[in-house]
Amino acid sequence: MKILLYAERALELFTAFLLACMAIIVFINVVARYVFDKAFPWNEEISLFMFTWVVFLGALLAFKRHRHLGLDIVINLLPNLGKKVAAFIGNILMAGALLILIQGGIKFYFQTVVWPAPATQIPYGYVNAVVPFSAFFMLLLLIKDTVEIFQKEKNEGEGGTQC
Repeated sequence: MKILLYAERALELFTAFLLACMAIIVFINVVARYVFDKAFPWNEEISLFMFTWVVFLGALLAFKRHRHLGLDIVINLLPNLGKKVAAFIGNILMAGALLILIQGGIKFYFQTVVWPAPATQIPYGYVNAVVPFSAFFMLLLLIKDTVEIFQKEKNEGEGGTQC
């Protein structure tokens, strides 16, 4: 499990690096535009590409840490079994959405990998590859969470407790 912690930390650092680079690039473009009256055409593309990656990698990190917004007013009123059933149904629905995102992301990648950005000539597919990448790893985390729902039920049935 240590490898997962290292992978999460590496993903966190990479996302923070992209965010910092994006902020620096945007700042440089603002200074160039207003002080020197000259803007670099590649700045906007690169910052947009970085923003796309930051959004999806950040969503993956938030998913891993269970930090996405959720409405649990009704769920909290349910008994333990009802909470587990609701969590299982929710996970099935999320898995369906993630599978659609993976399939659509792969299709979108192949449609846009041949389409270069005007200023940098970076294929848009490289930018869009983050969609199926992040959705795939969210799906793996969701499967892990779903298995844990049943493991908790099994441990509670045996008299054990699990936090």
